[in-house]
Amino acid sequence: ILRLTREYKFRFQRAGDARRAAAAYLEEWTAYYRSALDEAQVYAASEEAIAAAAPGRGPGRGSVRRLFASAITFDGGRHWLESIFGELDRRIVVKGPPGTGKATILARVADAALARGFSLDVFHCPIYPEQIDHLRVRETGVGVITSFWPHEYQPREGDVVIDTGTFVDAGRVARYEKEIA
Repeated sequence: ILRLTREYKFRFQRAGDARRAAAAYLEEWTAYYRSALDEAQVYAASEEAIAAAAPGRGPGRGSVRRLFASAITFDGGRHWLESIFGELDRRIVVKGPPGTGKATILARVADAALARGFSLDVFHCPIYPEQIDHLRVRETGVGVITSFWPHEYQPREGDVVIDTGTFVDAGRVARYEKEIA
């Protein structure tokens, strides 16, 4: 038991090191896109998502249940988005490269819905646990899903798709093509 416990702790520390290395890589990738982002378009898209996900006032004081919907495993990325969001009446799928405002949109929708008195299921990012990747507003039956590795979600007919890649000055990002590759 002692030997297995030591091995477990060692492996857990190595996994944490790998997660931090992946986060550093992702942060660099994010910086290139963020430098070319039109933030006004991000805020406009978030206002549309708020209006769809949390219209009016909720039934009481807002509450949040915090969960994970995806994981990065030894066997690659895994997610459970279909079982979480598949039966909802309405889905908003937010897709785009890192640094293009996906996290901002999700955070703004969560804040607005909570302030309006709605109950939320908030699903956090496995690489940046403080960041929201997806959310479900329980009373309205609306899900807001980020589609990017390790949790790519194929939109269905009737889903609203917000492509944050269109909020970026492509010419400016092209200057960093070599670094991004």
